[in-house]
Amino acid sequence: MQKEFNTLINSLTSNETVFPKKPKDLLNISKRLLTEKSSDELIHTFLEICHFPQVNTLFYQSKLQTEWLNNIFSLIKNSKYHTGILLQQRAKRYTNYTLFQTINGNKVNKISYQEAWNKIKTIGSSIIKLIEKSDQPVIGLYTPNSLESALVDLACLSFNIKIVPIPANTSKEHFKYIVKHAGITHLFVGGIEQSNLISTIPNEFSTIITILLPKTPSINIDHILWKDFIKKFSENDDVYLTNRIQMTEMNDDATIMYTSGTTANPKGIIFTQTNIITKRFARALALPDINSKDTFLCYLPLYHTFGRYLEMIGAIFWGATYTFAESPSFKSLLINMQIAKPSILISIPKRWLQLYELFTSDTFVNSSNENETTLLIKETTGGKLRLGLSAAGYLDPDIFKFFHKNNIQLLSGYGMTEATGGITMTLKNDYVKDSVGVPLPGIELKLGKDNELLLRGPYVTSYYHGENKTPVFFEGWFHTGDIFKEKNNQYFIIDRKKEIYKNSRGLTISPQKIENLFQDFDAVKSVFLIGDGKSYNTVLLYPDKEWVKNLEHEKDFNLQEYYSSLLQSVNSFLSPYERIVNFAIIDRDFSAEQGELTPKKTFKRKTILLNFSEYISPMYEKDYNSFFCKTNEVRIPKWLLRKSGILANDLKWNGKKLSIRKVKKSLELNFNKSTVKIGDYTYKNSNIFLDLNKLVISPELWLGNQQFVKFFNFSAITPKHFEQPSELVIELPEFKFQSREVDKQTIDDLKHSLREKVFDLKNIHNSAIILYNEYDYNLLTAINYLSKILVSEKYNLIEIAITLLTRLRFHPSFKTRVKKTVEVLTPNINGELFIELLSEIYLTSDDPKILKDITLDERVFKEEHFKCILDKLELLRHEISAVSPQQLSFIEALLNTITDYGIKHPTDFRWARSELIKWNLSLAPDNIISLTSTAIDNLVSGFRKWLGPNHYIAIDQESGEEYSWKETIVFDPNVDDQYKELLFDAISKTQLLKEAIFLLSKRHIVQLDDIQLRGVWVMFLGQNHGKIVFRVTTQTRDHNNYNFVI
Repeated sequence: MQKEFNTLINSLTSNETVFPKKPKDLLNISKRLLTEKSSDELIHTFLEICHFPQVNTLFYQSKLQTEWLNNIFSLIKNSKYHTGILLQQRAKRYTNYTLFQTINGNKVNKISYQEAWNKIKTIGSSIIKLIEKSDQPVIGLYTPNSLESALVDLACLSFNIKIVPIPANTSKEHFKYIVKHAGITHLFVGGIEQSNLISTIPNEFSTIITILLPKTPSINIDHILWKDFIKKFSENDDVYLTNRIQMTEMNDDATIMYTSGTTANPKGIIFTQTNIITKRFARALALPDINSKDTFLCYLPLYHTFGRYLEMIGAIFWGATYTFAESPSFKSLLINMQIAKPSILISIPKRWLQLYELFTSDTFVNSSNENETTLLIKETTGGKLRLGLSAAGYLDPDIFKFFHKNNIQLLSGYGMTEATGGITMTLKNDYVKDSVGVPLPGIELKLGKDNELLLRGPYVTSYYHGENKTPVFFEGWFHTGDIFKEKNNQYFIIDRKKEIYKNSRGLTISPQKIENLFQDFDAVKSVFLIGDGKSYNTVLLYPDKEWVKNLEHEKDFNLQEYYSSLLQSVNSFLSPYERIVNFAIIDRDFSAEQGELTPKKTFKRKTILLNFSEYISPMYEKDYNSFFCKTNEVRIPKWLLRKSGILANDLKWNGKKLSIRKVKKSLELNFNKSTVKIGDYTYKNSNIFLDLNKLVISPELWLGNQQFVKFFNFSAITPKHFEQPSELVIELPEFKFQSREVDKQTIDDLKHSLREKVFDLKNIHNSAIILYNEYDYNLLTAINYLSKILVSEKYNLIEIAITLLTRLRFHPSFKTRVKKTVEVLTPNINGELFIELLSEIYLTSDDPKILKDITLDERVFKEEHFKCILDKLELLRHEISAVSPQQLSFIEALLNTITDYGIKHPTDFRWARSELIKWNLSLAPDNIISLTSTAIDNLVSGFRKWLGPNHYIAIDQESGEEYSWKETIVFDPNVDDQYKELLFDAISKTQLLKEAIFLLSKRHIVQLDDIQLRGVWVMFLGQNHGKIVFRVTTQTRDHNNYNFVI
């Protein structure tokens, strides 16, 4: 009986036709597995079927769902079914399916489930060796999303190693706190900003072993490189790794994730394997049709629950594909959707809003019918997008309805880190306006006192990390701090009891923490932070009337300016995303009588937002601040002011300079007829307004512009994700090379980065400063740095480096712009730009031999460039009667170039020869005719030298006997004897046969050894106009036939 039961369960994973048709049948199997104390292996086999859509569809909205899920949860705990088992199972089932995809430009790198599992085992083995001498090892992971960091995370979760992902955007103080609070002993670091932060606090790492992930800049503390870390792996570790998998306890601390606290330091939330795995089975029941054919396009951080648990571990659970987006920028996501063709996209509300705005713009609205709009949306999103989830913030109901109408099921929900992410989710095909959905399977919800949402379940954390674990449950329930109402099992969020905001990008902000920073200022009686669901923060300030009254008598006192200075001080203690962009001074304090304060004098935030909307609304009308002078306007994006720590009220523009009050800092900014001067550069601009956002998001427009960079600070203007500008471009004819001396630190930093192969925008900026200096000092260092980027895998930097290098053609030093511009850029630019560059350099030179100074290495001078030279020569040949003497010199140089190229590249010999012959027969001046005659001789001679001499003796492969041309060439009886000797010598003693076959075939080279005995047949075709014509037919040993006439 037991044997039959085992056979039944094993058949469920291999034969879908034997699946029970009723939920009750599967439920009974789960009960039997629990009551009969079945083996872990058999339970794991049964649990594997729970990721199949057929199973989840059976229990989706079934009355048996809760009982089924409770049984599954018990089986998970009893059999110790954890992340390592899950990965092992999926690698076996989906061996060659793609698990991870990375995108670089148009290139997609795929890693199969088996390949990923092999890498995870290698990394796991290396980590175990690394931590073997540590008493209580804790792995830290401080990096933006990357393949290697994901594999490290999965290795730790698989092999019972505690791991702590640290938010990549955390402040220095919070980073130091997390490292100490979590007890991190080993830290994996990736990313430029992250390595830079660590380099500023080397003393904090005296006892921590640091490992640099691939492509991470070097840091100034002891560290292990990734390649050296991986070498710790041993092939003999498989048995030990298997033991580690079996050692895992389901309720031990597996990982700690940190989230913003309501007042000061981040909270460490402990998750067990039970929390992580039960959530996956519960979420699969809520989304029953996700399967192994689905592809996720992912950019949400892997240090947040949605990115880590729902996207990464979720994709593994379903046997689906997880694609790393190149960047979270909107433009980049649109490009990546075309490449990855995702079926599922989980995103913050802002991205769904941007998609909606794109699809409702004129480009789409002007479509003739709704079906065409749906088709355009499908094409834009890659053709397969069917499911979306808007996470961490509010999204207008009209946007949900729009996507539903266009065949994309966009869902929403409510969640928090403590519950491994999602708590509720809207139902497919049953959207209710403003509802955050129904409870996810496996979690219990109820409304407590004051209608606060309470919850409990196996995937809700039990503790916060600390010296003594702090329980999160009170009287058996977790208190969310959020006020809800419930109607027909649909949940609606009414207010927040806890003091936490989420901005429009899903980042968590504590208003109370920021408001508390004003406590030391006597001039401020009350302060209220606005920012929930917004793209930036602002404050309402109520002054202390007595204090202000005392100051008003002081000379030049200005209340706005005074409060601006206070805000600058507060901003210096905040992370860029927390900073305050603007403020409003209100005319009355917040009061209990107006319903704005609780009896405990805490804020009723929703009431305040409503009562003071007349102050708040103007601060959010536009996402930029405008500065006017006469008819011109400068628009500065508020995000730039926030990141720069500049308050809009402190800025002034007089039409010539942009300056900051009470700070000795200014930026030249003035409009001319069709240009605008910004700092060191002049830009084309025919508008009466200037949008600085268009400048900042395109680094190639401001790199090297020292004045602009110093004004706003490099870290503020450096975009994490690059976009392309609209109409703003540099006015190159007016491009000014600086004459000021470059400081030594800039040069030393660049040289160091060149040695360490650190490629980033900061060093490109330093390169541009040197590059755009009219003196040649250190120019080679800058050029070498940029040229290294051109052959790196930094695809987002390559185009920027090319753009910067092309400006070298305007360099005052002609030698510099000739040699270096062409030599460095040639392998990286298309033919059209190459010939434009070459023409410009030559025609502005006084030296007719200038091209001889340029080394066009055959390894980098591509066929594309060669063909563009041919096109240019053809154009000049048709205009030969009107060309100038300088252009004639240019023509000579180009003719010599194609001659050299044709000699070195036999496949293009005939194209070079054809163009040379056309010039030789043209109406060009005698010196050109003479040059082409010599060039043709040199070209043919070089080509024949490459072809090599004829063989005179060959060996028959069948008989082993020698044979010569006498046994190979056969004359037809109609060939007159007087021509036989002439034809025989031409074929056997010259390269005629070899050359003709190479040029007239698909570039085949035929030697005597390749030809069959009696394989060359010569016959007379005819005689006319003083010519005699013969056909030569050649048959080779591989049965190819070649025909040509003499």
